[in-house]
Amino acid sequence: MSDRDAALERYERYIQADPRNPALWMRFGDVLHQAGEFERAEQAFRESLAIDPASAVAWSRIAAVELSRGRFAEAERILRRLLSEGEQDTALVFNLALALYWQRRFEAAIQILEPLTRAPRHAQDAGYYYLSCLHNLDRTEEALAQGDALLKRSPSPKIRGYLALIHLDASQMSQACELAREALRDQPENPDAAAVLGTYAIENQQIEEAERLLHIVAAQEPNNVRSWQGLALTALYRQQPDEATGHLQRAMACDPGNLGNFITLGWVHITRRDFVTAERVFRDGIEADRNHAELHGGLASALVFQNRVEEAKREIGLALGLDKQCFGAIYARSILLRLDGREEKSTRIVAEMLETRLRPDGTSLLEGLTKYWQQRRTKTSERAR
Repeated sequence: MSDRDAALERYERYIQADPRNPALWMRFGDVLHQAGEFERAEQAFRESLAIDPASAVAWSRIAAVELSRGRFAEAERILRRLLSEGEQDTALVFNLALALYWQRRFEAAIQILEPLTRAPRHAQDAGYYYLSCLHNLDRTEEALAQGDALLKRSPSPKIRGYLALIHLDASQMSQACELAREALRDQPENPDAAAVLGTYAIENQQIEEAERLLHIVAAQEPNNVRSWQGLALTALYRQQPDEATGHLQRAMACDPGNLGNFITLGWVHITRRDFVTAERVFRDGIEADRNHAELHGGLASALVFQNRVEEAKREIGLALGLDKQCFGAIYARSILLRLDGREEKSTRIVAEMLETRLRPDGTSLLEGLTKYWQQRRTKTSERAR
């Protein structure tokens, strides 16, 4: 029997022996909450309320359960009521900030979090979410300055790792890596620091190191889109398209609207010579955003390999009209020039396409996808989704 099951069984016996003890119901609810049994946890806290209707603590615990369930608006309602009734526990204030944060109401969350960054009890966690709010609002320079200030006041690997991530998304790789290495020295499983160094490893084709680091991220944050997209790229480097597809499907489940998933998955299907499926994936992406150059560029390549030349040329034109440096469109145009309708050459190009440069000064598909991924990183969608 696991420790969790043993604890649940023990409290069930206690409750049977003393069913009118509100504090016992509270402790039982805490154990259930920690075990992920949210319905039973709420029921336990409500049993405590039935015995002691004035218990603000029981209501605060119910609000915490609502946060765990993802019912952020309901958690906000309960917490605002408690605070309006005079409760002053800063844990309630912090949880209210989280309820706002997870509703993507970053400006409102900032107003609550900023004072908490100076409260010793909450400085680290409040600072972390404060930086994330600024990051999500694209207030990058402010986030970098505030991150430095937070580290001076209250050094922590958690904040250092997240500050590294902001530097990464600001294309400041050297600063990002320096902070990430420091964070990992103090906290070897820091997901933000691992994401930074995993990205650096991919860009330098250090595939085993990238995989090791990105698996740390995925283990700590299973819904982290960045980690699954990165692992898909490492699988492509290893020429394992089935594994890459699986990683991208995980990424799409985490964030169905993330356009990078459509782009990379479409190219994976092309490398598998499944041009019809690739076409469908790119078209699905275009339905989500018709003004994204790389989706049109990928679709052009899928059409080229189906010998639908005029349609491909139209998509190349659309892509280059949106972005003259669109690697998908440039790649599709190069393929079009080389194919000239010959199936044998088509087969050879697909087999070699991950590593082959279609012109001497050009980019291989794998390099292009990595560059695209580097430029289009998903800030904190894994946190504020």
